[in-house]
Amino acid sequence: SGFLDRKESVHDAFGAGHAGTALSAALGMATARDLRGSDESIVAIAGDGAFTCGITMEALNNIAHSTKQMTVVLNDNEWSIARNVGAIANYLNKLITHPDYNKLNAKALSLLKKFPGGGHIRNFLSKAKRETKDFFVSSNLFEAYGLRYIGPIDGHDLDTLIPYLEFCKQ
Repeated sequence: SGFLDRKESVHDAFGAGHAGTALSAALGMATARDLRGSDESIVAIAGDGAFTCGITMEALNNIAHSTKQMTVVLNDNEWSIARNVGAIANYLNKLITHPDYNKLNAKALSLLKKFPGGGHIRNFLSKAKRETKDFFVSSNLFEAYGLRYIGPIDGHDLDTLIPYLEFCKQ
């Protein structure tokens, strides 16, 4: 059908007529997970067209303050039922994160995993990481909502994509 349909895929956790509901539904699932005290990963995948939807903006506004962990994947496939218009669509078309920062971040994470207590070191260095990132790029829309942005990443390159998704689970 092209939309979320539980009858078509076991991976569709709910049914909807527009992908713009993905972030709000995932936020609800993450909030329920937090209230239960469980630790499953919640991932919302939405195309760039969904980010022009008001309910998506509402979810972005609440994710950082309402849940302890949730991953949002923006599939910038430049495809939707109709042409995307407006400021958000224009912003998403221009959104980039400096590749040098992403390389530095991946190397640092890999190095810290090799040391006992690497998690504590990572927390200690988080402020320096933020400042390093700010040196390369200014804040973007997602960070203005209090979310950590990582990207862009080629979703067809699994050797690159999977480590980033593992990083997001932490």
